[in-house]
Amino acid sequence: MKNYYVFVVLVLLLTGCGSQNQKVDIVDQVDISNGGIVAGEVESSIIEKTPHIYEYRLKNQTEQMVEFKFNTSQRFDYTVQTKDAKGIFRLSDSNSYKSEITTETIKQGEELIYEINLTELDLKSGEYLLSVWMTTDVGEEYKIVIDIII
Repeated sequence: MKNYYVFVVLVLLLTGCGSQNQKVDIVDQVDISNGGIVAGEVESSIIEKTPHIYEYRLKNQTEQMVEFKFNTSQRFDYTVQTKDAKGIFRLSDSNSYKSEITTETIKQGEELIYEINLTELDLKSGEYLLSVWMTTDVGEEYKIVIDIII
């Protein structure tokens, strides 16, 4: 019950502040015990679904909808590099995208999920870096880099 009151006070304070920023950074996180939203920001993560198949996820952990604007039909990009930063593959180098201004919106507590399939890259055994980011109209956002082992 105490967490509920802390949450209500925090929401009231945030409502009065207003923000024009798409990313909302809140220092203190409030955990809702019923599995609700944890106040914070949009979080990016990469999950390995099966060998060579990954999911890039963006979860809206804010108290408001977040809108992403794009200048092309491309939503995200990624690179695969060796550990010594030698580039092997970049998604946008092998694809063409339609020039169009569009938006995508993530509601509170929802996720955008994009699949990354590395099976066709024919990677040899070793360690690599997988870097993934959103390609919004303001440039690279929500970039995340993970080590992958083949």
